[in-house]
Amino acid sequence: NVMLPEDVGSISVRGNANPLRFRMFRNGNLTMSGNYMVDSGTFVSQAILERTFQIARNSSIRWDGDAMTPDLDIKAHYMRAVTNAGAYLGVSNLPAVNVLLSVDLTGTLNQPKVHLGVSAPDLSTQLKETLAAKMMNEDDKVIQFGSVLITNSFNVQNGGGFDLNLE
Repeated sequence: NVMLPEDVGSISVRGNANPLRFRMFRNGNLTMSGNYMVDSGTFVSQAILERTFQIARNSSIRWDGDAMTPDLDIKAHYMRAVTNAGAYLGVSNLPAVNVLLSVDLTGTLNQPKVHLGVSAPDLSTQLKETLAAKMMNEDDKVIQFGSVLITNSFNVQNGGGFDLNLE
């Protein structure tokens, strides 16, 4: 288990250490070096409504000295079925669509950077491009991420928003 800052969440993973070396010195200092490659795991987000995201295989945690500041390269996903994707994308009669919410954690353990993503892997190429273009606007991406996560639908009216404060 890896504890991130309290306002971000926690990570629980299984995987392989390639090689992972831990040293404790007489003065109490700790060092670690090596990589931990993830086979599976979960990211429980405190900032995103305590939802449990599945961590993608080959995500990694890398130590290069200080045991408390490993570098993170964690990709986590949460799938939701959305019924109003057609209205959001300007297409009529679109059936329910699986929307993939992604969270990429980079930076260090004590100063993680959180990047959100919204995609729909089962859409046609043209509709994927339309959705990707809409997600270029960071404010809209945060609103839509929160809306899909909470309500299983896109915020079509854009009336309101969500404060996810991920900094």
